[in-house]
Formats: sequence, C-alpha cells, structure tokens
Amino acid sequence: MLFAFETDFTQNLQCIPMVVRWKLDCCGIKLKLQHWLKLSLCQRQWLITTPSSRDYAQQLQLWVQELTGTLPDALPIPDRFDWQDTERIPQQMQEQMTNLGLPPLALHQWQKLDELQRFVLIKLTSPHHQNRNFIPALVEFNLVAKGTI
Repeated sequence: MLFAFETDFTQNLQCIPMVVRWKLDCCGIKLKLQHWLKLSLCQRQWLITTPSSRDYAQQLQLWVQELTGTLPDALPIPDRFDWQDTERIPQQMQEQMTNLGLPPLALHQWQKLDELQRFVLIKLTSPHHQNRNFIPALVEFNLVAKGTI
C-alpha cells in the first residue's frame, strides 16, 4: 500500500515507502536508502506487499548481506510502539498541529486511524524527518480539509 502523498517519489520506488518503513520498525531493521536502491524492483515490491514477520526480516537481511556484504543495522523493538497507543496522542503530533495553526487532533480522530496511519503521522512529525508530507497526509487521512492551509 502506497499513500497518495508519496506518489511523487514512489512511482519508481527510489525512496523507501512508509509502509516499508513501518514494517522495518516492527521487525527491528534499519534499512539505509543505499541498501534499498541496491535491491531489485521485484525485491522492493515484495517488501511493500509482504506482511512483516520473522521471515520478512530474514529475507531482507539475506538480500542486504548478499548485495553489500554486511547486515543492516538492528533497531530496538519496544514492548509497545507509540503508534500502537490509542489512549493518547503523541505530544510531537499536537505540537506540529499547533505550529501549523491547526486545532489539536481529538482523541477520537486518533483512535479512528489504523496503526499504519498513526505510524506515518508520528514519523512525519519526528524532529529528524522532513515533514513536508504532513499536511498531505492529514488531508489523505481525512483529518483536515483540503485547502485548510
């Protein structure tokens, strides 16, 4: 599943799509863009369409090792990710909304989002990520009306 806000850079799969980033976090793998670009288009499609699992992680590690001679870095896997929490909206999300002059997100709006959508919004508001797609994601997820900003 590719999001509409990603189409400008995912048509040729030159960037790692959010759905793959989500799966990577879930299985504890840090995939560098240089590794992604060495994968074949068929392998990239497989990473998009295959559910995250132990087999997913092992297959990706094998491919990266075959292509680069090294394993991808490991990421810690917490007991619970922020995007799995439906009882509170992460502070960075609310701060980004405020910074953009938008009303804070209501808890019921956060709870209606699926796990992948919540992951996307958290990623797009992290300090070390370009957040140019934050507004398009909010529109795509029906959290703000198109043309609000």
